[in-house]
Amino acid sequence: MPRCQGVQRRKESTNYRLRVKVPTDLLTHYHPRKEITKSLGTSDYRTACDRARVERVKLDQEFAEVRAKLAAQAHLRTSLTPTEVDRLCALVHHSMIQADEDMRASGMAVDDLWFQRMAAHHEEVEQVYRLALARGDVSVVASALEDWLQGHGIELDPSSQEYRTLAYAFLKSVIRAAEVQAKRHRGEVVDTPPTPAPLPGPAPVQTTAEGELTLSGLFEKWKDENAQRVAPKSLQEFTATIRRFTELHGDLPLSRITKALVRDFKDALLKCPAASHLPIKHRGKSIRELIALAEKDRTLSRLSTRTVNDKWLGFLCAVLSWGTANGYLENNPASNVKATVSKVQDKARVPYSIEDVNFILRFPIFTKGERPRAGGGEAAKWLPLLALFTGARLGELGKLQVGDVRHERDVWYLDLMNTGTKTQGSKRQVPIHPELIRLGFLEYVEARRKAGGDGALFPDRAGKPLDTEAWSKWWGRYARSHGIEDRRKVFHSFRHTVKDGLRDSGVPFDLRSALQGHAVPGVGEGYGQGFALQVLAEAMAKLQYPGLALSHILPVGSKG
Repeated sequence: MPRCQGVQRRKESTNYRLRVKVPTDLLTHYHPRKEITKSLGTSDYRTACDRARVERVKLDQEFAEVRAKLAAQAHLRTSLTPTEVDRLCALVHHSMIQADEDMRASGMAVDDLWFQRMAAHHEEVEQVYRLALARGDVSVVASALEDWLQGHGIELDPSSQEYRTLAYAFLKSVIRAAEVQAKRHRGEVVDTPPTPAPLPGPAPVQTTAEGELTLSGLFEKWKDENAQRVAPKSLQEFTATIRRFTELHGDLPLSRITKALVRDFKDALLKCPAASHLPIKHRGKSIRELIALAEKDRTLSRLSTRTVNDKWLGFLCAVLSWGTANGYLENNPASNVKATVSKVQDKARVPYSIEDVNFILRFPIFTKGERPRAGGGEAAKWLPLLALFTGARLGELGKLQVGDVRHERDVWYLDLMNTGTKTQGSKRQVPIHPELIRLGFLEYVEARRKAGGDGALFPDRAGKPLDTEAWSKWWGRYARSHGIEDRRKVFHSFRHTVKDGLRDSGVPFDLRSALQGHAVPGVGEGYGQGFALQVLAEAMAKLQYPGLALSHILPVGSKG
């Protein structure tokens, strides 16, 4: 049989081993090793060859992951030139103005009163920014700047003078954008400026040792021609797509990118958690690390089929199609590679209908004072009601402290600034709906205050905040045992119900987003103090569910 490359007998042994040279571009990483040796654990040559092929595949994957990590480190910026500071600020200024124009161009379905309140809000935000600028207080844009830097792969020490210089310039750019938004709100014509050039990054390795163009090299050529015509956010998504592909397969020469590799990329994406459901600490992980995380935590929502097709595969196909049209490839290996979409879309989670909610509100926890042990006592009653009238996440509600229920300017609200929030945009104040007050929620809070001070609002048996993951599983079992059989309808379905309810109740998009803790990328309201508490309270009070029956629910303290 033909000789297997790299397979040879070990000295003073009958067993075979595999010896593979470390690729030239990775010698520094593996120093002082220049080759990698793997024991094949057999003295049979045919078996050794079979095992060697498997080991070579594993090593190729290892080399690809190392290259991806080195590429990510190479793109991570820790310092900025004055030109780069100007470019970053120009990009955020344009992003805010463009988002504002898109919102107005699509039509703002708000009544006169809301429109007047939005005008007052613009003035208030502008005053806050100007006062901060006068005092040299850059903390007002700190969280927004952090997100902006992360999006561009930049790390800066917040205590450094470099960061201070950037933050001050960033604040001025935000003020200029807020001025434009205010002028447009008064009916003045202010055009959106052309898209600034993207922030330049270090040039990747564009060719192999043999001089063949790689995927990253093709992408650089694509950017040279197309970057000015693509919105900054879309350009970031294109960049992320190429990065993810190279994380999975390495920065391959174009001739080695096959339809099978694109298919494998598609399959990997379908196993990845959605970024919007992912804690910030995990967002820097490689695609293989994200898949492992999703397999370990089954509660994480996966990327939807539509997102995989329209964004990730769509962006990859667009770059490779450009390469084909310009003679860098003979054909596009990503062409027609799509994730299958069923005719009836199988959603991971669907909202509870009003019929579902009325059915749930007839469970014994609401009608007979039943308090299952695994349901956390009073949490079994109040968490569903809170979810129905706030749209907050279970992780936010279950970890509330008594002191997080607050009263300010005649508004009772839940302070979710530090309670189980997932992202900076999730930090918010949520006014308590009048129905919750009518049902006795404040009396429950006062009883907890008398019993445990400012401890957990929904304590477990040890007095600590609930284990919300375990509680979510209990809710699923309990709801199914009482008649909610559709496994797509879970506790998180309340959040979708509220989203639909706010929209159907006529609450504007930006206020719906503020109440539920959704970031609105690029919109000026996301940079700064947000909506006034009274405005949020009035929006929350608008939430109604026609046909909802609540009169039968037992008051606080009743046991049936």
